[in-house]
This record gives sequence, C-alpha cells and structure tokens, in this order.
Amino acid sequence: MEIAFIAFTILALSLPLLCMSVQVRRDKFGRPIVGETKYRLLWVDIETTGLDPEKCAPLEIGMFMTDTLLTMVSPPTVFVINPGEYYLHRMNEFVREMHKKSGLAELVRTEANPLSVPQADARCYAYIRENRGDATDLVLAGSGCHFDDLWLTKWFPLVKGELHYRHVNVSMFKVLLGKDATSPAHRSLADLEYSVGLLREVMATYRAGLKHVSVLESKPDPLERSLGHIQE
Repeated sequence: MEIAFIAFTILALSLPLLCMSVQVRRDKFGRPIVGETKYRLLWVDIETTGLDPEKCAPLEIGMFMTDTLLTMVSPPTVFVINPGEYYLHRMNEFVREMHKKSGLAELVRTEANPLSVPQADARCYAYIRENRGDATDLVLAGSGCHFDDLWLTKWFPLVKGELHYRHVNVSMFKVLLGKDATSPAHRSLADLEYSVGLLREVMATYRAGLKHVSVLESKPDPLERSLGHIQE
C-alpha cells in the first residue's frame, strides 16, 4: 500500500513534465480522446566504451518509439558500431568485461559490415523520419537519458536535432521506488524494454489509484497532499 501511494505521489508530481503543452483531440462532448497528442517518445539507449563522451566512443545504439500511453508505434532498431582500435583499447577492465559478458565486444569486432558513428547517426535519422508520423515533437525517453543525451549531442547530431528539450527519465522511479538500477543485459534494446516495462508498471499503479479518487472536489489532490506534508 505504501509503495502504491509513493508511486501515485511521484506520478502526480511528475505528470506535468509528461503532459505539459500536450494538444489533446476531443470528442463531440468535449471529452479528451486518450493518447491523441502531438508527442511521441523516442526511447534511446547507447552502449559505450566509457562514461565520458569527450574521451570515449559509442559501441551500440538502440531505439524505438511509443506514444504517451507507452504503446509501441515503431519497430525496435539497433546498430552495432566499431569506433576503431584507439577507443576499443582504451576501455577499462570493468567495461571490457561487461561488454564481453553481453556479447557486444565480440559483435563489434566480428560484425560483417560494422558501422561508423556517422553512418549509425544517418541510419537512426532515417529511422526517425520514417516512423515519427504526424508527431510534431519527439521526447527523449529512457533510463538515465541525460547520459544518452550527452552522447547524442557529441556523436549523433542528426538524431539530436530531431529531439524536443524535454526528457522522460525512468531513473527517478528506479531510485525512489527502490527498483534495480538497470537490466543485467547491458545491451541497448534489452535495457530499453526493461525501462519501458517499469514505467508501464508505475503508470498502471497510478491509474489504479485514480479509481479511488471519485470526485476531485471531495478528496485532496495528490499534489496538494504531498505539498501539504512538506509544509507541515
């Protein structure tokens, strides 16, 4: 029960970030048609040779799109990148072992037609243009997506140029709800599937909580209740 309340409160506080400036289509009675917004979420995960985008290089980038109800609207895609021996030799032992266990290290060296970073950027850009539909804004989503955003800025300028400034960062729920920090796979698509699965779980808890709030006027707004605790 306590976990459900925490999830409900977190969603109440963060929902404006998800819904701000959303253009909602309405039926003839003025009721919003759920899920019809101008936003699409671009889920991105980048595997790298290290943490610093100025000194390290990307090894893999995976992505897919969902609507704001987290329904998949494009097929997942992933690109393995060989950045060159200079970057591969500079990996520390921890990162080297992680990518060895995931199989990515072998893929980078044995891929028949490995991509350069500019080629991967161009492929991702073409994927976005093909699948964004009528969405006017693409919002970067993922776990720790501020990290991926740094890499997009440095290495994937075409992709970066397509993105809205807002983020949907699932890491906040992993921290505040005590969930595992990441999936054990350390591969782009597996990590993304873990993140979107967690957000679906939180959103389902939030919607279940809404069923117990029959009339807003008769019960405290969850945001006001949270702020009230802080003020007290």
